[in-house]
Amino acid sequence: MKRKLSAVLFFFLLPFIAQADFDLSFYQSPGPELKQLGEEFFYPPFFKESDKVNLGNLIAEIRFRFEFFSGVKPEPRYANCYRMQKRINRAIERMKDEMSELPFKRVDDDLLFNESSPLHDFLKPMPRKATLRCSYSSIGDITANGSVYCLFHGPSDDTDFYAKNRELFDSARPLVNSFEIVEMLVFFPALLILPVTWYIMKKALEKK
Repeated sequence: MKRKLSAVLFFFLLPFIAQADFDLSFYQSPGPELKQLGEEFFYPPFFKESDKVNLGNLIAEIRFRFEFFSGVKPEPRYANCYRMQKRINRAIERMKDEMSELPFKRVDDDLLFNESSPLHDFLKPMPRKATLRCSYSSIGDITANGSVYCLFHGPSDDTDFYAKNRELFDSARPLVNSFEIVEMLVFFPALLILPVTWYIMKKALEKK
């Protein structure tokens, strides 16, 4: 009977024992502040690659618009990563609600995906990265106004943090990229129609 009780107690305490083994010393200091981050934060690798003006990117942009106007409503390639970021932020908020104080001030992949991490139970079922190149980190103090972002895709573009710093993100991207070129190709015929229509109407009024 004692052996059975000990076994039950062991399995009950196992998650707490595992979490106690997770070294949180690195996570006691907050992540870097905005002014400490380099160009790759504001213009992450994903957008650098997709912005390049080459045949592959132009075809991808045209296909995206074709599918959109066909009613398929495709998602941008970074959408799954941004959903993952929201899920992480919600897990952190739940942890804040249940604990008087978070045991960490920053996050990284190890804290998120290590089963012995104190955050693990709040992320169940175990999340998967949107792509193999996704890697998560945080800016500032997570216990205050810090936020999670992906080193490959950057921070989610529909957060308060992004909205507050939108100008910095927009200014980091080049004026000429594959997105802008396809936009011009799509709307250029419409721009040509306007002056032609105006000229025809003018001639018709002159005849009258």
